[in-house]
Amino acid sequence: MALETRGSGKNLYYYKKTRINGRVVSSYCGSGQLARALYRLDQSEAARLEEDKLAGQEELKRLAAPLEELERALDAPLEELERALDAPLEELERALDAPESLLKLLVDANLIAGGYHRHNRQWRKRRSEERTKEKERTNSNDNRN
Repeated sequence: MALETRGSGKNLYYYKKTRINGRVVSSYCGSGQLARALYRLDQSEAARLEEDKLAGQEELKRLAAPLEELERALDAPLEELERALDAPLEELERALDAPESLLKLLVDANLIAGGYHRHNRQWRKRRSEERTKEKERTNSNDNRN
């Protein structure tokens, strides 16, 4: 909703802006005294809608206050219950940490003994020396030809 001057700046026009399919569309409503009257009417309607909106928000806050208080009252026992249930689980996790690290150490040692090595956090089989020497001989023969 805007009063606009167009042309030489003498004429006053009133346009309403609406959004249709994501685009703003201007609708002509009037000019001169009619434009001013429509503008004042729309401004008073917008002010009334804003007052209604604020009143509705205040009413919502008033109605929500007891619910928020009830929610806070219920949250305290739930949090206490969660802490009571989490304590044994944390103790169990700590108890399992030592055997887990020992198991990882044994697996790593077994893989190393089996001829594997770590490459970018992956276990890979090491190439045997015979295969490496054979490739070197093949490469040197290719270089001679």
